[in-house]
This record gives sequence, structure tokens and C-alpha cells, in this order.
Amino acid sequence: MKSILRCALAALAFASTAWLAATPAAADDFESCGKASGGEAIATCTRAIASGRYDDAELAVLFKDRCREWNKRQESDRAIEDCSQAIRLKPDFAQAFNNRGAAYTFKDQYDRAIEDYEQAIRLDPDDADAFNNRGAVYSLKGQYDRAIEDYNQAIRLNPCDASAFNNRSRAYQLKASATAPSRIE
Repeated sequence: MKSILRCALAALAFASTAWLAATPAAADDFESCGKASGGEAIATCTRAIASGRYDDAELAVLFKDRCREWNKRQESDRAIEDCSQAIRLKPDFAQAFNNRGAAYTFKDQYDRAIEDYEQAIRLDPDDADAFNNRGAVYSLKGQYDRAIEDYNQAIRLNPCDASAFNNRSRAYQLKASATAPSRIE
């Protein structure tokens, strides 16, 4: 029942996005863009971007936040477009590179994703999420040792991140099964 309600709310939020995008920006759209989720976030980000009230650094944040929401919907092309715009506005924006890397991952463009995660790490070497995300791509590519190294770094940076522990465990399992001798029957 909860999933049906969530789906209905998501559909309603998506349908209202076009209407909300056409309304004038509210004073709190910048803040709402970063805090809201789903269609509401996309609508508030869109209104704020279109308002013409924000400088390049603020616009970069708005595009990055909308990119994050497109990623949640796995609308990778839109996410890549928004994150690329954020990067054009603020070339040292590690989170935008991290989010764009996620979009490339959804599109199975693993090498491009790794490039973005590496840039995010160069810009912010303490970003545990970027290490965790790059590790996930290395795992998808079957490069388990590199994945485990990234997961270890993510855990060092954020020892409370259960996903990094889970991902590392899975990488160890995949590595073990990939190197196990096959049984002859």
C-alpha cells in the first residue's frame, strides 16, 4: 500500500513539475531545491534557475542539486546536462563531478564515470562518497582489488557508512568467486 501511495505521489509531483516551473520563483526556492526531493526539488530548482536572481556559484549549486534528483530518477541524460552546466559555472565543484559520475554509471559508461570520480577526489580528497562510488564502478568492471582499495579509503574517511562496508564485502565475494578454481564434474 505504501509503495502504491509513493508511486501516486511521485506521478503527481512529476505532473506538476511543468506547472511549478512556470510560476515565479519563491523566495525560498534556492533553499528548497537542496532540501526537497523528487518532483518538488526539480520544480524548485527549475524556478530558481530561471529566476535570474543567482550568481554563477549559486547557479552551480542549483544545477548540481537538480542533477542529483535526475539521477534518483535514473534520467541520466538530464543529470549529465545539469551537472555539466554546474561544472561549467564552477569548475572546481567536486560534488557536481561526483553526481555526473553517477549518471555515467547509470548509462554503463564506466570509464567516463571513473574520470569524474577521480576529478571529484582530486578536488576533495576527503569525499568518502566519491571513493565509494568509484569503487562500485571498479567492481562493475571486475577490478575487485581496485574496488576494495576505494572502499577501504571510503571507510577510513567515514567509518559510519554502512554502504561502503557492504560494497567492500560484496567485492571480496566477487573476487573470491572470480578466482576460485572451477570444479570438474
